[in-house]
Amino acid sequence: MPYMAGQGYRTIGQMGESIVSEMLIKRGFCIEKTNFRYRTLGEIDIFASKDSVLYSIEVKTSAGFNPLVYQDKIDRKKALRVITLTEIYNERVSPVRHVNIRYYIAFVEITKWGNLPKCRCTFVPMAL
Repeated sequence: MPYMAGQGYRTIGQMGESIVSEMLIKRGFCIEKTNFRYRTLGEIDIFASKDSVLYSIEVKTSAGFNPLVYQDKIDRKKALRVITLTEIYNERVSPVRHVNIRYYIAFVEITKWGNLPKCRCTFVPMAL
């Protein structure tokens, strides 16, 4: 049975972004910015940093899916927007100018196991 977004989340996507942020913090990452928008170019879900590397992370959340199917939804046009938005963030907003930048997609699968939510998170380098 799929697990639906709980109280405090407007969408299952926001729940996935929160799960990824918490996971990154536990692994020693600093969350620099979430839901970064610039004009009409779009949005980057999470900017995180660790060891002088900036991570640009797009989160894809669903109640049960195959990550390989969703990876195809990041086409060349979307990838170029991610690069452009990341460059804008790094140059104008980031507290530190990063030289090393990595791009990832975080796939979050949320299901219900008994009465508790169960999630699985997979990080995949974005094909650029």
